[in-house]
Amino acid sequence: MTLHYIPPPLIRSAGEAQIWGTHGVVVSQPQPLRSEAFELRQAYEPKLLEPDLHPLLLLSSRLNRVHCQAYNGDFLLPVSAVEKAHKAIAPLSPADLRTTDALIASLTSAAGLQAPSLRSDRAWVAGRGPKEAVLVLPPVAVVAPLLANLLTTLSQHQSNCNEHLDEALTHQLLTIHPLADGNGRITRSLLIKLAARKRCLFPLYICWLLMFDKLATVASWNDASLTGQHTPEPARMERWLAAARALVSAWREARKELDVRATDALLFTGAVTEDAVRAVSENCSPPLARRIASTYAASPLPSKRDLEEAIQTCIGTCKKLASPALKPPRTDGDS
Repeated sequence: MTLHYIPPPLIRSAGEAQIWGTHGVVVSQPQPLRSEAFELRQAYEPKLLEPDLHPLLLLSSRLNRVHCQAYNGDFLLPVSAVEKAHKAIAPLSPADLRTTDALIASLTSAAGLQAPSLRSDRAWVAGRGPKEAVLVLPPVAVVAPLLANLLTTLSQHQSNCNEHLDEALTHQLLTIHPLADGNGRITRSLLIKLAARKRCLFPLYICWLLMFDKLATVASWNDASLTGQHTPEPARMERWLAAARALVSAWREARKELDVRATDALLFTGAVTEDAVRAVSENCSPPLARRIASTYAASPLPSKRDLEEAIQTCIGTCKKLASPALKPPRTDGDS
């Protein structure tokens, strides 16, 4: 799987009786991140750099929103969920990093969620109840200081090209689990925005792992926390990199012959319609959007077919990378 970060052990304690009764529940929370522990790196290794991330950012943003609901389907983004694409794939702004509320609001918006709702004291991850859960969460009072710590680390390292850091921020936000619903989606939105800033494929690779192999990815971090090491699986990452780069190549060729607003609509929504074109083009009028969609539908160009096939190949490659019998499930507050 080619993961790097080894999380420190979770802090475990007995659940408070007024919340959990006398059921012997053990709650867990992450240790605060130590910002100084992450070495400042100016660049990732060359194979991870990609100046033309635009098509992968758009496709990742779409899949982040729809993959749970359409795991065996066509991954189309409903018209009702279509909004301006540039907001979803833009790097975090200085305003997004001023407060934890601003950060969460930015990530929920990028994930296509409504206003964020904080989880309750009585919350867990996966399982029908706390006894069967993968993770039982501590009282909501711990969320604010842990998010503040994450924000400090993120602010100090937003451009740090360090794979350990990308994974640490991901693991930390998932384990803090601040929201009642959508924690997985806001975590993947963070990875998309980190990739947009750093122009690097690695955060997107982690994003796709969390969409298509979430249970095994989280289990790998948990195992590394106990054993102090990861089991290298470079072949999985190489297959994803090959599919991702093939998509970028097909997109480059397609935009030479097709309207870029049509190719962006295809990547961001899964279809080229008037609404989709307007979602990816801020100043596109309805008549122009209709003409673009109509022209695309009638186009016989091979580059159109090649791009559509490259998108499906990229998605299919990731579905095949998933560990056996571990499709990404919908779990309480975690999709």
